[in-house]
Amino acid sequence: PRPPIPTPPTPTEQGIVKPKVSMGKLQLRIASGVTLAMAGLGAIIFGGWIWAIVMTLTATLSAREYFQMIDTMPSELPHPPPKWALDMSIVMCALFIPVVYLAGAKQGHITMAVLGAFATVGLRLIQVESEPHFSKFTSTLFGIIYCGALPAFWVKLRMLNFSAASTAIYQSLQSSRSAFVNSWPSALGGPEAWTTGLIVTVICVACIIASDVGAYAFGKTFGKHRLIAVSPNKTVEGALGGLTCTMATAYGLRWLLGWHAGPVQTLVLGAVIFIAAVAGDLMESVMKRNAGMKDSGDIIPGHGGFLDRFDSYMFTGIAAYFYVVTVMPHWFLGMTL
Repeated sequence: PRPPIPTPPTPTEQGIVKPKVSMGKLQLRIASGVTLAMAGLGAIIFGGWIWAIVMTLTATLSAREYFQMIDTMPSELPHPPPKWALDMSIVMCALFIPVVYLAGAKQGHITMAVLGAFATVGLRLIQVESEPHFSKFTSTLFGIIYCGALPAFWVKLRMLNFSAASTAIYQSLQSSRSAFVNSWPSALGGPEAWTTGLIVTVICVACIIASDVGAYAFGKTFGKHRLIAVSPNKTVEGALGGLTCTMATAYGLRWLLGWHAGPVQTLVLGAVIFIAAVAGDLMESVMKRNAGMKDSGDIIPGHGGFLDRFDSYMFTGIAAYFYVVTVMPHWFLGMTL
């Protein structure tokens, strides 16, 4: 008898992710993303208390889903915080941004708010729990930082203004402004409303959307090689597509808004945004896997839970803020790139 013909390895056995294109899901994902983007863009433009309220809502919903996941991780957290501690932490995250905003959104205020919120919950745990466990403190502290401190940096980012030297140059050279900025209506603050904070915040949000849509579309259409085991659906092709779309979006908005940063600096900002967005996405993937959940919720059509859509934003605000504040002023000083 002839020997059996060996069965060729499946795409999964070869480490290849076979793309599955779902145009209906892609369209729903894009539609809900565009709706959220338009609402968020309005809040970003107005800034001030409106933006602070939006970020407070973001922190509250994120904390709610995060602490729900914490409560369903028996193997990772055999001693999760009690329900009253979870609810108390959610309240702390909800109060985080209003308190920081009223205090002026200084970096020291964020640090003190983290310490104050954690001390309030931690001391109560020590007082109430007859046998407190270290995991109760660590999961609570991470939640306060993840859902409270990180969203607060979006408020700090939006509040950035031009430096004194940049403002003098920018205002003296009307031709350096783009036609889009020069035609900005006075009812919305006129051209002077486009500060560094507004420009960079708009670039960040647009780049995250471009990263998400680009990675999804490229990955589902061309994806074959798995990017990382933590998230099996992510592919190398999708990551490259997302990175390309992110950097292109950053560069295009630099031209549209007439931002005074150089082209290379702007492209690097796009890459920083992409890396931070992917890191936030992977972090939530780890949490969902440990919690045994496919989605963190079902509040947003096409995206699942609130964290399923805004996980990419968690690390992006702080990454963009420190890049603009600490790296750009000292990078290639005196040179226009």
